[in-house]
Amino acid sequence: MKILVKILFLSMLWFSCESEHQIYGCTDNTACNYDYEANIDNNTCWYPEINYNCEGDCIIDIDCNGDCGGDAV
Repeated sequence: MKILVKILFLSMLWFSCESEHQIYGCTDNTACNYDYEANIDNNTCWYPEINYNCEGDCIIDIDCNGDCGGDAV
């Protein structure tokens, strides 16, 4: 009986630990919504548009037409 109790206890402990460590989220550290706690990627990563950062700010020169990265002179 003691062995059965030990087996049940260890099984419960193993399953509870496993579920605590499964954290779903974006695991790509170059993505805007990177989740440093996530260890299972759930395909929710999103990235900024070309020439913009994650906040939507232009990160290169703006041309005379006001276009971010444009080539108008």
